[in-house]
Amino acid sequence: MDFITIESHFWVPDHAIRPDTRNICSKELVAMIYRIAEILYPNEKIEVLFLPPDIGCYKDTMKVIWGLSAIIAIIWLVYTHLSYTDAHVNSQLEVTEKCIRIRKELDSLSWENIELDTEKLNTICEDHWLIKMKSNRYKALQNDETVSSEETIVKNSDNNILFQDKIERAQFEKMIVPLPENENFEKDNIEWVIELISLVIKQKKEGKWISRKWTYYGEGVVHQWIEVLANNEEISFFMQDKDFKQQITTHRVVFTSWDNITAIFHLKAEIKGGLVMNKYVYVKEVKNFNEVIIEHTIRPTRKNIEQRFPNQGLFDLDTIW
Repeated sequence: MDFITIESHFWVPDHAIRPDTRNICSKELVAMIYRIAEILYPNEKIEVLFLPPDIGCYKDTMKVIWGLSAIIAIIWLVYTHLSYTDAHVNSQLEVTEKCIRIRKELDSLSWENIELDTEKLNTICEDHWLIKMKSNRYKALQNDETVSSEETIVKNSDNNILFQDKIERAQFEKMIVPLPENENFEKDNIEWVIELISLVIKQKKEGKWISRKWTYYGEGVVHQWIEVLANNEEISFFMQDKDFKQQITTHRVVFTSWDNITAIFHLKAEIKGGLVMNKYVYVKEVKNFNEVIIEHTIRPTRKNIEQRFPNQGLFDLDTIW
């Protein structure tokens, strides 16, 4: 079976690295590999293994097993992400510029015929999880004053170098995209579809209506690389459409599982330490009821994730999703 190896060289005194630095860097690199593999080839399986270190500077070596062209596409995109200096803004121009550079560099790999779907490439360019994983990796390197540089070397099964890049300590900070630490987020007039999962609907205090377990279907809402609301995410919301509440009260609208509404809503959330907390969705207007046909996909569970990624090992599987 074909494979590729990824060597992460950490230039440190006495060829020894702090365990927290090594663990974060390794975990985030593995997660980036799985994330890009999931976007490009959602129905395939990839395997990542760790190899024993050699003598010299501290080195982590990963062995990635799969079909050769597929591996090269995945690892090359990981490599490109790690070496790309983001503009530190979540703008469409930044995403476009990154995709143009990636496409040009991909086309320059004349020794391999790699074709990437444009839509999937755009998803990878703007994926907030990849930005966050990369930032976490370089933040760990920056916080460890013993690391003077980091080098990534990708080799094929014949031990020939495919890609190689060295990042000096002075560049670590430029690779980190700062995430909001403590701030309030609000976005108004979002219009997408919400589908009912649970039939538990009740009236709260002060006339607010809330439904348990609805699923949001629509574009992801992202703030500075943080995903505030994701497509296919389970949510609860407050119903503020008085006419629709009246229809519920008078039983003109009766809910059953998998009913859906197309609604205009207001989203509020608190962002603390890069995490989304205290999320609130307020439905201001229900546009229609059960006029949308939703094609469902199988939700990933921990069991089938472990079946697809059997060698994730000690790393947290939740970082992949």
